[in-house]
Amino acid sequence: MKALLVTERQALRETVDHHLAPQGIVVIHYDNPLKAMDNIVEIDPEIVLFSARDFPRHWKPFLIFLRNHRERRSAVFVLLTPTQFDSDEAAKAQHLGVNGIVRDSLHEPSQRDKLKAIVRRYKKIEDHRTNQRYTPDESDRMIFVFSHPLHCALITGTVLDISGDGLRFDPFRPKLVADLEPGTIIDQAGLRIGDETLHPICRVVSAEKDLRLTFQSMDPEDRGLLLSHLAGRVLAIR
Repeated sequence: MKALLVTERQALRETVDHHLAPQGIVVIHYDNPLKAMDNIVEIDPEIVLFSARDFPRHWKPFLIFLRNHRERRSAVFVLLTPTQFDSDEAAKAQHLGVNGIVRDSLHEPSQRDKLKAIVRRYKKIEDHRTNQRYTPDESDRMIFVFSHPLHCALITGTVLDISGDGLRFDPFRPKLVADLEPGTIIDQAGLRIGDETLHPICRVVSAEKDLRLTFQSMDPEDRGLLLSHLAGRVLAIR
């Protein structure tokens, strides 16, 4: 799948690449909206991300041109805006056929989640980071603790590996988790990554040689933080 990103900012390019590439999306960059418009038919992108901050006078003619060639389900157009974006401009964007408006502060998990949600309404994308398992080291400062759902003992140990789906955990006192049956829900847990602490609800997969847990549910912002961290670590060791 191809995405066209129109922006002048290198930092925004890097952020978009970092978060879309692991989902199998090839990002093509243009820092000139007129050249991007000239090549739009040849590029034939399924997603267009256009910076309204960088090109406030160009996004409307670009969107009109795109909609003359591709309808909303065929080519997803997401307008990346500054935090303060005029409501009249937003209304014009809706009238012209924009698929969604997202703040360009894509370092924020909430904005990344919003962008992905808009794209997923129209396109099927796979998050390849979800199933990639990563073995943390000291630099991750990763700690996982939880309260036993039956007798409330505090369980601590070592995270052996982790993915966006769950983790494998070696408890310091294995006898304390020997009675955990597959399917048991752990709803009092904390996963620390660096300076951030996430609070996933987990489900026990296995408690034999080590404890295997899946993330049953997680706050979208927490999930964004986890996936961003994993993507950065996996890419760093390639």
